[in-house]
Amino acid sequence: MCNKTKQNNCNKIIFQSDASYVKKGKASIAVVDITNNKTYSKIDRHSKTSMEAEYNALKYSVEIAINNRYQNVNFYYDCQTLEIKELKNIAKNNIKNYNFIWTKRKNISQADRAARKVLSSNKEIIFKNLTKKDTEIINDSILIANPNESTILRCFLFKINPIYVPIEKLTNIKDILLLRYTYLSLERKIASHFYKYIKFFIDIPSTFGKVTLKEKTKIYKKNIQEKIQNKKDIEIKLKK
Repeated sequence: MCNKTKQNNCNKIIFQSDASYVKKGKASIAVVDITNNKTYSKIDRHSKTSMEAEYNALKYSVEIAINNRYQNVNFYYDCQTLEIKELKNIAKNNIKNYNFIWTKRKNISQADRAARKVLSSNKEIIFKNLTKKDTEIINDSILIANPNESTILRCFLFKINPIYVPIEKLTNIKDILLLRYTYLSLERKIASHFYKYIKFFIDIPSTFGKVTLKEKTKIYKKNIQEKIQNKKDIEIKLKK
């Protein structure tokens, strides 16, 4: 019998993996952990063919298994002609018991749906023209942005479709605060558009756009504005 400390070594983990491919730079991959009822999915911007996308989906499942220290795993995939020798070597060096099992697509329907879902949620965006004021707000935010925030803000400013933005989904709350400030500062129509854009990168909390505590929000916005002004002052001094 397995004890809790050795659970990852004992339980048989069932993974389904699949990809949804449209064209180069526009694909998605998904992995479903059937045993633990978890789904992992993301945009795949690197695959040049559908075969490569399928390989990346299966590779993603191996990476997830290793990161979770699973030692007893079945990897199900539906591309019969896939060359997986390299993946077997990776699994051999990191997973005690593993099997790569080809099956028909209908048998990995959960992974298939998950891959299609993430791709369909990343449809082309029709960009709106920014006013001078909105452009200044975004540029000001970029001044104090961390690398992830800066990438998102710059790509929005230059109308780059989010599926081609080279960052993964953000989970750090620090990556949300400045974007929230930007959202609250923009003109309403542009703010709505900005909100849809950043949803590609953030699991937005329900309170993101709500101003329920006015005093707290004023203090929060004031702090951000002070940081922006300080950054501008420093740049002015450096130019002198």
